[in-house]
Order: sequence, then structure tokens, then C-alpha cells
Amino acid sequence: QRPFGGTKVHFSGGVFNNVFEPQFARERFASVGGAMNSCFRASEFEPPNHQFMTLNISVTALGTTTKVEVAGGAAYSPPRLAACISKTLHRLIWGPTTNGQPGTFMLFLAARTADNP
Repeated sequence: QRPFGGTKVHFSGGVFNNVFEPQFARERFASVGGAMNSCFRASEFEPPNHQFMTLNISVTALGTTTKVEVAGGAAYSPPRLAACISKTLHRLIWGPTTNGQPGTFMLFLAARTADNP
């Protein structure tokens, strides 16, 4: 079977729109790394290719996740993977936003296959 994504996800950056500082977002994302890796392991062989994805995440001023979307939708992520990511990130309390306001930011993720290190 050909893999369409890797089994270990990496935070590769983002656009934070003054919602969070990049290092803070990286640390908070790392706190759910095991659960995120489980999501990717479960969908390794499901198309489409999902080695790289962008997440659009909305949070309240206190950092409660209110919305998680995979940019491009089903064209960039198997539905089961998108649902697992959303469930995992909805459980994460990011902490108060930098600007004290609700906001939306983007996370860039990479989960490369063994043949694309």
C-alpha cells in the first residue's frame, strides 16, 4: 500500500495575526503532539496526499478553540483525518491571546512519507 501522509506530524510554521507568538503556539501544539500523531497514523494510507496542510483555527480571547478547518477541505485531507484533528484541537486550551481579542490564525503542518524525507 502506498502512504498518502506520514505518521508523525511536525509544526512547520504559521501566520499568527497577533493572536499568539509563534514559539508559544509551537509549545501549545506540542502538548497535543501524541494525539495528532495518532490522527495521522490512522489515515496514513487514505487519499488525498496530506503530507502538507494548513489549518485555519479560530479561538476566543481566552484561547478556547471555536473552529478548525483544513485549508482546501477534502482536497487536502481525508475526512477522517480532518475530523480527528478538529476533535484534538477543540480539546486544547491555547491560553489567552496576545492581543486579548478572539482571532483566527493558521498553522502549517508537515507529515512526510518515508519516501519524501
